[in-house]
Amino acid sequence: MQIYILIFMLLLVLFVSYKAMGKDLMSPAFLYTAPFCIALLCGAVYEDKWSLELHFNTFVTILSGAFLFVLICIIIHFSYGKRILKTSKKKGNRCIAINIESWKITLIIVIQCISLYVVVSSMRASLAKYGISGNLSMLMYYFRSYSLFSEYKVGISGLAGNLRVFSIAACYIWIYVFVNNRILKIKTKNEILLIISCGLGIANSVILGARGEALQLMFALVAIWFFIKRKNNNWKSNIKFKQIIILIVGLLFVLVFFKSAGDLLGRNSVIVSTTSATDEIAKYLGAEIKNLDLFLNEDHSKPVVFGEQTFSVLLTWIDAKYDMGWNIDSILAFRRVNGISLGNVYTLYAPLVYDFGYIGAMIMVMMMAVFSQCLYENVLVEKKGKVINGKIILNSYILFLLTFSFFGERIFSSILNFSFYKYILTWLFMMWFVTKVHFKTNRK
Repeated sequence: MQIYILIFMLLLVLFVSYKAMGKDLMSPAFLYTAPFCIALLCGAVYEDKWSLELHFNTFVTILSGAFLFVLICIIIHFSYGKRILKTSKKKGNRCIAINIESWKITLIIVIQCISLYVVVSSMRASLAKYGISGNLSMLMYYFRSYSLFSEYKVGISGLAGNLRVFSIAACYIWIYVFVNNRILKIKTKNEILLIISCGLGIANSVILGARGEALQLMFALVAIWFFIKRKNNNWKSNIKFKQIIILIVGLLFVLVFFKSAGDLLGRNSVIVSTTSATDEIAKYLGAEIKNLDLFLNEDHSKPVVFGEQTFSVLLTWIDAKYDMGWNIDSILAFRRVNGISLGNVYTLYAPLVYDFGYIGAMIMVMMMAVFSQCLYENVLVEKKGKVINGKIILNSYILFLLTFSFFGERIFSSILNFSFYKYILTWLFMMWFVTKVHFKTNRK
């Protein structure tokens, strides 16, 4: 019964965020709350299968987190964002066509192809130390399995890693260009090259056996479309009901093929899975609630280092570089309930509560709200004549991390990661490369 009360109250919080943010589906408040509603609905459907009986502390944690996040976003929006919006509308905002020379896109395509070759070669060399060889599907399966779930030390070279990051990050610029021109109803001769380059970027994103970065690129396509659509309409909200339906259908399409994508990435090349597509989707969308409920009602050891789970990426790097002897291991174990695998996803609240306690977790959630909402409002502040608004691209990246808070902690672990800053450097380089670099030819 408790889960149904929570669903109702969370839907109420979602409705308030939707109205307060001017019916903006891309606002941090809406994107943070909506996935938790979906996760809880999914948990309610599988309540009997997963023996899900929500405890009071889980109830309060989820509801308080959503309420505080939305409250902070609303305060920032009305005290700061409204003023920026008013100023921005006075200036007038319209998109302009972005034309890119073919040689620029071709050069990036060549780099992306080299990246795929170098990454696969590096994977093969790393796995060969443990006697693993075979086709690409086998390499992807074992690389991901060994790097995440074993004591084997596998990885790719620095050159391979940097090429891969560049190949993926460049796609955000191409998505921006493609969407911008499409909204202006301008079809350029280089569209096919842009699509090929984005396809190679997706290939680079999944080559290590994970689907997250590819999903992030798909999310960026939707987010950037929303932003540019509003920008071209002088930042007025003009999303139609028909477009919302198309978006929902698109999301359902992605979910239906989510398990199939896992098969293509080698997930079932070694083990045979009997899980249905529906159960697999349910596990990804709702198992976090059951796992969180179990986690919050168990006894755990105290953190070795302050914020060890939340800041694990940064602390692990410091430990490896300076030999601090911390030996930080993830406390998010794989769960099975009634013979059903629920994975090791716990929402963002599990690491936050473990590291900082219940009150500290709420403070961290409010910090996330301040950061994401201020970043979101500042999209409106841009230099006149700017061809590519880098803040739109940055927001598309951050909003994805925020949306997947229902799945696990993403914001802090990603921002305190060198890969994030490599993305930013790539975006800055690509914006300069696309808009400023030109070959001059002398004509009589």
